[in-house]
Amino acid sequence: MSSPTLASRGRGPGFRSPVFYGWYIAATFVSGMLGGGFFAFGMGAFFLSLEQEFSQGSRGLLSLVIGIAPLQGAILGPIQGYMVDRFGPRRIMLIGVTLNGVGWILISTADSLGVFLVFFLLVAAGNGMGLVSPPLATVGNWFIKKRGLAFGVATAGFSMGSVLVPLVNFFIESFDWRGAAVIIGVIVLVVGLPISLVMRHRPEDYGLLPDGEPATPKPAPGVVSPASTEVNFTAREALATKAFWLMYVNFGIRALIISAVSIHFIAALVDKEFSRATAANLLALLGIMSFPSRLGAGILADRMDKRYLGALATGILGLSMLSLIWATSLWQLVLFVAVYSVAIGGSGTNQFAIRAEYFGRKAFATISGFGAIVMAAGALLGTWLAGFVFDRTESYNGAFAIYAGLSLVSILAILLAKRPVHTSLRKIRRQVS
Repeated sequence: MSSPTLASRGRGPGFRSPVFYGWYIAATFVSGMLGGGFFAFGMGAFFLSLEQEFSQGSRGLLSLVIGIAPLQGAILGPIQGYMVDRFGPRRIMLIGVTLNGVGWILISTADSLGVFLVFFLLVAAGNGMGLVSPPLATVGNWFIKKRGLAFGVATAGFSMGSVLVPLVNFFIESFDWRGAAVIIGVIVLVVGLPISLVMRHRPEDYGLLPDGEPATPKPAPGVVSPASTEVNFTAREALATKAFWLMYVNFGIRALIISAVSIHFIAALVDKEFSRATAANLLALLGIMSFPSRLGAGILADRMDKRYLGALATGILGLSMLSLIWATSLWQLVLFVAVYSVAIGGSGTNQFAIRAEYFGRKAFATISGFGAIVMAAGALLGTWLAGFVFDRTESYNGAFAIYAGLSLVSILAILLAKRPVHTSLRKIRRQVS
């Protein structure tokens, strides 16, 4: 561990830098790009090839298999979150990145849908453990006042990962889906493992405070730092609040919609007589267009009630589903991408910011791990529902209409999710007054 003096001078763990080290952690959105580009969005590029080889034209069955894997990974979420809170993110990420990369390589050898599922379970577990959850949980440890902006930067990587979809499609067209899986596995290992080494657990371990404030033995008279007034719930306490469950109704429905669109978007556009390349390029455009909304939502989240921001983003998400139903021309699809990118960018940043604001930093990863089960269940339901509806109607429009309706439930849930009051907060208020 670096000495506090050195860390304070260098603004980071053991080296001189004018930049607060928390921004280096937030900038590891590259790991999010790998997870979003290859797993969340990239599987949509694999979907039609896998359907042709394994599921004999049943999109519902293939959707169920693809949806099960994230749920399995999420079941490990509470354990994984506890390990991150207890031991820090680096070790967990190193294990996760290795599982993810090796899992992709093994997928290339699958000769049945069952074998594919087994290896895809490794990919899903490694994706959450190595590329997504620990980095985002760690960002929550390094920021309080600028938490919204930090999460905006960090979560932008996930959406920007969609710019990798044309590359995934190129790999598939050039080397078949099996060759593409091997290439992706190698990329994950080569890029993901060094990123893992950048991670550090908490600023206090290096003589710093959140947001880069100097760590002093005693605060100045009359000055109360954000860290000293922060409320920290345990996982048990968070799960006992109404806010947690209402919040995760919103997050779960969001995951339901986004997972379905990510997996089925290319197939849906091929059914509308667009090429795979066009669909992949539109997904890339989605990532680019969502970047400003991620940062903008982060800035707004630091300045306004996050419930209202979440409700606004969810409402836009519902409208985007209606626009996707009506879209039959390229310009209409571009309009959908523009609206949808604002929705997923804004809601993605806000969900991390509001969770950290409500429950604090101490058990952030563990609490997020429990919530991940709800989100993965939503993702499974949404992905399967799209395939099920298509198998029976030969159209995705019915599923998209259901998603638009569910967004209304999601809006109500987040508006009702008022910030819970912790017993320690009452004590702090009495001390300040």
